[in-house]
Amino acid sequence: MVHYPADVYVSDAGLIEYYGRIVSAIEAPVVLYVRDRGLGGRVLENVLRFENVVAVKYALPDLLGFAGFVREFGSDVVALCGLAEMWAPFFWLLGAKGFTSGLVNVEPGLSLGLWTALKSGDFKLALAYWEKIRPFEELRARHRSGLNVSVVKAAMLLRGLLSDGTVRPPITDLDEAELSEVKAVLSSWDAGA
Repeated sequence: MVHYPADVYVSDAGLIEYYGRIVSAIEAPVVLYVRDRGLGGRVLENVLRFENVVAVKYALPDLLGFAGFVREFGSDVVALCGLAEMWAPFFWLLGAKGFTSGLVNVEPGLSLGLWTALKSGDFKLALAYWEKIRPFEELRARHRSGLNVSVVKAAMLLRGLLSDGTVRPPITDLDEAELSEVKAVLSSWDAGA
């Protein structure tokens, strides 16, 4: 996966060259990570010409932007909802073929259940899964998604899937109240709620 560059000064021509150099140096399938509005149509049009660019992880909470992306480029690459289960049903209706997931590391049955329901077109079941997943994803989204990794690692640690749930700076570990919320979500799933 190729991320958007962490530089405040970019131009379309510079982005096309940046992505072109990376993508042409890789002899494997490439997924572009769209997390910034600066990766516009002109850039995508040029970068998607590379055969090994097979998918785009669209991680902007912008349904109309995603719809436009699918309309323009959906026949060239696999369009993925890059905002996990919280946005997956809504992106799916606009042409997403999959979604990214942190939850799958903790409770894979819920992620797979949502994906299966979406794939089969059972939106009532998909929204039932979504409702179960929603509290976990809302925790991850707090502080401008600053708890995204922290919540997943804490849940994995609580499930015995990690021996150390420490996160790297500038991310922070959960405070006691947040950790209690993660425990409550996991307990609700264990109770079948």
